[in-house]
Amino acid sequence: MLTGTMDLKGKHILLVGYRGKISHIKTAIDQGVLFDLLINKDEVKDEHNEIFDSVLTVKDIYDWNDIEPVLQKDKYDGVFTRYEDSTVIVSAIAHHLGLRGVPFKDVLKSRNKYLMRKAFADHSVPSADYVLASSFTDTAEFTEKHGFPLIVKQIYGIHSKYVAKVDSGEELKTTIEFFLESLAKESGHMYGQLQNFYEDADAPDPIKNVLVEECLSGEELTVDAFVVDGKIFFTPICKYTMPDELGFSDHHLPIRTMPYDVTEDEQSFIFDAVRKSLVSLGANHCASHVEIFFDRETKNCRLIEVAVRGGGFRAEMVRHTCDGDYDLGLVRASMGMDPQVKNIPNKYVSVAEVFAQENGKLSSIDTSFIENNPDVHRITWNRIVGDKVGRASDGKNFILKFLVEGKTYEEAEGKTRELLIKIRDSIQVN
Repeated sequence: MLTGTMDLKGKHILLVGYRGKISHIKTAIDQGVLFDLLINKDEVKDEHNEIFDSVLTVKDIYDWNDIEPVLQKDKYDGVFTRYEDSTVIVSAIAHHLGLRGVPFKDVLKSRNKYLMRKAFADHSVPSADYVLASSFTDTAEFTEKHGFPLIVKQIYGIHSKYVAKVDSGEELKTTIEFFLESLAKESGHMYGQLQNFYEDADAPDPIKNVLVEECLSGEELTVDAFVVDGKIFFTPICKYTMPDELGFSDHHLPIRTMPYDVTEDEQSFIFDAVRKSLVSLGANHCASHVEIFFDRETKNCRLIEVAVRGGGFRAEMVRHTCDGDYDLGLVRASMGMDPQVKNIPNKYVSVAEVFAQENGKLSSIDTSFIENNPDVHRITWNRIVGDKVGRASDGKNFILKFLVEGKTYEEAEGKTRELLIKIRDSIQVN
């Protein structure tokens, strides 16, 4: 049963992972929620003892043998994370302590793109056709069926790392070989230790296989939603402006604009597809981030991927469009409470991330024209002059993010596009 009126004071939450964003939990703390933090020993900072009621340290946050001894039964009202690479751990903890969360039997489907595709197929969720490839030769029939372009991606991917669009057989062969060679060198927690949780899972080796998928078309949209006791609470639809629309030839994360203007019928089609995808993955008592392709003419929705955590920068976007507290909603959802975030947008916002066009050391960047711009409401720096920077092949490489507000979708997206290009052109790397 949903609980929407419970007092938060005195509730105790276990937070898995923390990367210095107090905004993720500040409102909940102000309302009396106590937080314990589970984190690696080598990541502990003095500030953590000031923020959290208790800090639980382990050698390896992705190793269950380290985690289990520090957990206390009957202490917590909920457990959650803001990070994709910790969602399996959160599910394992919830299962162990009898807390709400994504069922342990289901959670790997959201992290393993092969299992996700299988779950979509089992539940008749429209998505991309795919083939599992351990070498280029595994793709012969698939390429004959679909032609090019195609998408190549790793099985356990985050931050758009190891995702590539290929336009020829030669490019496909080169990309598969490069990905597999690179993945073999990165066989850390994201791969081997994740698998340890699911020794009986029918999952391919994520180091020796990649996915090759058909290239979907249409408008690329995202929908974030909370799931509590099987009930879905939607936030406004967000639309991507893709790199090629910006004239970028290198890989780059898109501009995200919220809300995207759709009719009631279109929204119904989109939300229905999202709902089916969440059911197929067993998502519950969590935030979710769903990527889809939508054809406005046919009303056809095809699912790209689903993550059982909040989307990047989504809290800021929801706050500006709906005056809703997305971060508090996540805390509430973890305890089976109504997230109290409504899908009633009254403003338009766009978010862009700035990357260098080449790898190297950042020698200069001009942001003077956004720092006092009344339409720019938030700037988040990730790199400063003197730091190493890189292209967007890894989403963590961004130099800065900024949020722009507009009176219409076109105004917010257009202003953001202009500012992004101007900042990007000013970057000097040596």
